[in-house]
Amino acid sequence: MRDTWRRLLAGRWPYWLAKLYLKRRRYGCRALCSLALTGADQVRAWYRGERPVVWTTAFVPTELIYGMGIMPLAVEVIAALVTGMGLAPRLLSAAEASWYSSDLCSFHRTVMGGALLDWWPRPVALVASTHLCDGAPRLFHNLGRLYGVPVRIIDVPAEFSSEARAYVAGQLRELSRWLAEVTGRKFHPEGLARALDLSNQARSWLMEANRYRRSDPSPLPGQQALDFLWLGFMGQGGEAAAGIYRQLALELKARAEASGTGPSDRHRLLWLHLKPYYRTELWDLLSEHGAVVAFEEFSHVYWPELAPDSPWTGLAQKMLSHFSLGPVERRIEVIRQLVRDYGCTAVVQYGHWGCRQSNGSTGILKEALEKDGVPYLWLPGDCVDARTYAVGQTLTRLAAFLEMLEARRPPGGGAHRGERNGSGSRD
Repeated sequence: MRDTWRRLLAGRWPYWLAKLYLKRRRYGCRALCSLALTGADQVRAWYRGERPVVWTTAFVPTELIYGMGIMPLAVEVIAALVTGMGLAPRLLSAAEASWYSSDLCSFHRTVMGGALLDWWPRPVALVASTHLCDGAPRLFHNLGRLYGVPVRIIDVPAEFSSEARAYVAGQLRELSRWLAEVTGRKFHPEGLARALDLSNQARSWLMEANRYRRSDPSPLPGQQALDFLWLGFMGQGGEAAAGIYRQLALELKARAEASGTGPSDRHRLLWLHLKPYYRTELWDLLSEHGAVVAFEEFSHVYWPELAPDSPWTGLAQKMLSHFSLGPVERRIEVIRQLVRDYGCTAVVQYGHWGCRQSNGSTGILKEALEKDGVPYLWLPGDCVDARTYAVGQTLTRLAAFLEMLEARRPPGGGAHRGERNGSGSRD
């Protein structure tokens, strides 16, 4: 069965049929179709073994991986992908049957379940980061034992200082030597320079797309924007990301210009953390109440452009620049900025089960936002494990929040603060 699965994913005809299906599917925007087709290419390349596959966790700088001609596989993205395909429950059960507790992150349990069932393309090596997530390095140590492959952990301190930058930069430089040793791929500075250039292009187009997302009405619902996480976690430094973000920016520009005289959004929400990647009624409920996720913190471009003459320092700075790293005040300031920039009237935080880095500051976020007069809702749930999705409770809580927003809305509307065509300052 496993060999059949692998042959199917690597074969020409299944690949051709999958791409035909993906081309004919309906998407919220054409850039999402391009993303799906790129994903199909990447999945086939993994299973064909065209190049060494190195598994990574979120926020590992994939520019270095691409720059050495290696293929990254970001485990959180794979978990989200199989969740969307309805396959996660089987993998979660496989992990739990092997004593992976159900109170562990479901992204990680899904990946472990797939590894135990031997579903995934086999890695040459594993690279994790301590960046935000404590569970990911532990998952990779277990996966390393399971596959019998080496593991490297990038230790990222929770501070933004020149010492921290030098410390992480040194680890990244050493990581390039280690990857060359375990994959047999030589490190070439020009390869990394090319990856940095591609990453900068992607960053620039994402900022352009974000600029048009300030438009009111919103040209892209946040639940669709969160599908581009594939590029954020696994596309930086690759050939495809800049082109897809460019296509997205041009689509949003056209939408923003075309809807300039249309009705405004009734309620514009800022979404914190990720979303459920299985079928859910959340988005229908938002639509029924005239609410839209105008922006998400995961789409925010928080890092500076990467300088080609100091790649290690630049990549280290990118890792350390994340707003959730270090004191919670950094995240609060970014949330406040996003509320202002995207004309949001309320904030919803999706509380993924087991995600301590995101949920741990819930009370502080609520207090800070309410002090600003911005309503805040913490919506507990799970991004992957639909078995724990309490439909009635979740929808009731969200509906009550939306009704409260409606009651606060000034007579005659005008609660929104978005721009008419995204012509504000750049992200």
